[in-house]
Amino acid sequence: MTITCTQVIRTATVEVWGKQRVAVLRNRRPDVKTSPNQNKKRLALSSSTKKQDDDDDGKRTDKEEEDAKAQFKVKESASTKKPSVGRFLQGYKGFVWPGANQEKLLRCLQYSLWMISFFLLEDCAKLARELESARYILRFHGLPPALEAAQSGSWSFSSARYPKLQQFLGKLLAWTMVGYYPLEHAACLLWFSPKLIFPTSFPVGLAEAFSMWSCRCWLAYVVVEILQNGLKYCEETQKARKYVEQKKDDSEGVQSAMPPRPAMMKYLRFQLVRASLHLLPAMHWSFHNSDIDPWLSLPFVNTLMWLESVVCMVESITSFHG
Repeated sequence: MTITCTQVIRTATVEVWGKQRVAVLRNRRPDVKTSPNQNKKRLALSSSTKKQDDDDDGKRTDKEEEDAKAQFKVKESASTKKPSVGRFLQGYKGFVWPGANQEKLLRCLQYSLWMISFFLLEDCAKLARELESARYILRFHGLPPALEAAQSGSWSFSSARYPKLQQFLGKLLAWTMVGYYPLEHAACLLWFSPKLIFPTSFPVGLAEAFSMWSCRCWLAYVVVEILQNGLKYCEETQKARKYVEQKKDDSEGVQSAMPPRPAMMKYLRFQLVRASLHLLPAMHWSFHNSDIDPWLSLPFVNTLMWLESVVCMVESITSFHG
């Protein structure tokens, strides 16, 4: 069978044209005619789909922001939260910074060491005596505040029932300390100063005499303090009772009556307990030759002083914490 050149060329041309036609049909997109309603539906569907995507993106964004804020709060609280040791040291610094609290802490430590020396270790008595000497030095700053209170009456309580009496008792309280501090300072200087400053020509027992008179001023202070705090406590108690009675009767009386002050009453109770514990030791040291011929035994006096120091520390800690 003979194949001519013309047939070969025709066959090749048909094959090439067929391949091109198939490629065009594969790549061609159908041109489908749609109605206006179908176009509106398609636009609405696309817009709703876009809106849903935007809402999802917004929800994811809000959730991410909330998670970021929560993580920031956790990090911030973790950064601001301090270890327990740091909080303790800051609280200790704030507590011992006032000079009055330092003296109270030393007093409690002094009599606690005496209690330990009396029952367990006798060597602790030496350290207790050293702390007593340190407390003598700390009293050198007490005279100016006492003079200011004697002039201005700042140690007085405000009172509706006894205004003049409370003003008088506050100034009398300050004047007892004005007499106490110079006598105590003189006794301290005679006891601890070198002999080159104060020669031995001073009468024997002069330091003890100064100390005895300073203790008598302290005894007067304790008595006045008991009277002052007792009157104020009775007044506060009557106010609280009146407030409760008017609260039961009618509502108008509650508005006119003064509400009770628990913080003030708590402070007065502490002061009354402390002054009562100070009363017998102050009387004991006010007698002549109390060291040679004591009125009370030393363990009894120091036990009262230890109890007072513990009550004083409890008062200071509770008032510091609010």
